[in-house]
Amino acid sequence: SHSPASLHFLRMIGDQWDARTIVIMKSKTEIRAAEKRFTLLEKELHQILDNMPDAFYRTDANGIFTMLSPASKDILGYEPAELVGTSITDLYADEKVRFSVIEKLKQANGKPTNVEATLTHKDGSSVWISTNAYMRFDEHHEFIGIEGISRDSTKRRANEVELYRSANTDHLTGLVNRLFLDVELARAVKQSSDYESELALLYLDLDGFKAVNDTYGHHTGDALLSEVASRLRNLCRNTDLIARLGGDEFIILLRDNPQKIDVERIADKIIASLSASYMISGEIIDVGVSVGVSFFPLDAQDAKNLLQDADRAMYLAKRAGTNLIRANRPKSN
Repeated sequence: SHSPASLHFLRMIGDQWDARTIVIMKSKTEIRAAEKRFTLLEKELHQILDNMPDAFYRTDANGIFTMLSPASKDILGYEPAELVGTSITDLYADEKVRFSVIEKLKQANGKPTNVEATLTHKDGSSVWISTNAYMRFDEHHEFIGIEGISRDSTKRRANEVELYRSANTDHLTGLVNRLFLDVELARAVKQSSDYESELALLYLDLDGFKAVNDTYGHHTGDALLSEVASRLRNLCRNTDLIARLGGDEFIILLRDNPQKIDVERIADKIIASLSASYMISGEIIDVGVSVGVSFFPLDAQDAKNLLQDADRAMYLAKRAGTNLIRANRPKSN
């Protein structure tokens, strides 16, 4: 016997039930309906990808592109067809970053993860890309590739850099400011402590600067400070950090295990350069400079005390006269 619910699978031929034909016809109908649904879903997916402002991409396990959405051209300058079959590694400005990205995705255990990297545009320029990506696995949990949605973050990164630069730069001289110095000095002290190396800190204060402001005005005083900063840049190495604390006070941080005698020679050169006459707005301006020197770890064991020690040494120099160097230990002969 057959239940009424199963009659739609059957067809009677004569006085016999035949289930084969009706079952085959039903299967074809379901297949066609499924194919139609799949086609519609695929069309909808492509419409979504085609209209997305962000770029969708897919790679195989070897990092070869197998699919990209049209937005990839807006970001990287390539038509999707140009990239399909090529390696994503070829786009990285630094291919080592590719491996760090993979490691980050592995640590996320397949969960969507935000990563940022610099890729190379078709025209050769660099583009910062922010991507939400994840690793794809098959039913046996074997890694088969990566999918991600990327957007161009170059402008955002540029804005962040500008904000950071603005927050950490002395607007008058272009040198780094006290905020940046505090962070970098603490970092340098920790690094030197870890590697058992030394640092030297020079604390500079101009002699006679107040008289310049009083005589010629703050505009001339500002121009003088800018020229002082320029002369310091010409004297120092790229590895040295030059900062303006404010007013007429400057700091120079010397890294790379500086020797005491070399630091004193640098300080002598600074005094000779900064005490040479300045021509500003048609006026000849003369100032001097007092320099205090402090060493890590000999004079102080942390950033705060290193700065304070150099400050005290500078005041010793200033009280002794002008264009002098002082440290809290005897100067070499």
